[in-house]
Amino acid sequence: MNDFFGDPDEQEFERDHIGRFVEGNQFWKRRRFNAGNPMSFSDPEKFQDAAEEYFDWVESTPLKLHKVFGSGVNGYELKARAMSVMSLSVFLGISHTTFLNYKKREDAIGEAANYISRVMDAYNVEIACSGLGNGNIIGRLMGLSEKVLHGNDPENPLPAAETVIQYQLPSNGRD
Repeated sequence: MNDFFGDPDEQEFERDHIGRFVEGNQFWKRRRFNAGNPMSFSDPEKFQDAAEEYFDWVESTPLKLHKVFGSGVNGYELKARAMSVMSLSVFLGISHTTFLNYKKREDAIGEAANYISRVMDAYNVEIACSGLGNGNIIGRLMGLSEKVLHGNDPENPLPAAETVIQYQLPSNGRD
């Protein structure tokens, strides 16, 4: 059975010899409404459980960096893996947009998505501050940036210079 058009054997419409619908066809009755794919996570607890599996995976699989030490010995340095919405989405099998849409919802799924996002942000701040991860990359993942004002941007000019008043002591006669 074709879900979109119904069973072709029970069609209530006819076509002419060219394949066009004849006048008075009932083709529009055969259409099924599809409002998109079903939600991957409709239960917030299952959503949080799946996110916790991702958190466990991140902590149990640090990044291994190959290093050659001063003595010529090869080895590995372990670095903490940063958490991101992109990697969480891949782990859960959903799209990045789906997660962002979950965050916009005002129900239990939205609350769960916002909680998961806060947990990832807190974890990333902690590994950046402890030196276990690259703070610059983590800052970019979190949307943090350092703004430098150069003064040549007409939309964002530098603040006006403050007036500085200089007081001069009276001359004591010695130059």
